[in-house]
Amino acid sequence: MSIAELLPSVVSLPHADKFRLVQLLLEQLAKEEGVILQDPTTTASPVPVGRVYRSGHSDVSAKARSLLFESRAEALLKRRKAC
Repeated sequence: MSIAELLPSVVSLPHADKFRLVQLLLEQLAKEEGVILQDPTTTASPVPVGRVYRSGHSDVSAKARSLLFESRAEALLKRRKAC
């Protein structure tokens, strides 16, 4: 069966089924190429940079953004005063 024959059927699939189809195709290609894929249900998610988990500390990235904004605002005020 060709892509031209499959495409009308694929287009009519629900969104979730399209994702599942892509997943199945990638798994099949990986298997044929001898590539071992990680199972997303068993691998741990990476911890986002700047976040603190399992503690009482607040979000470090929010504090960093706030400090950066304040320093930029101060720099702009200094430039305006200098002009």
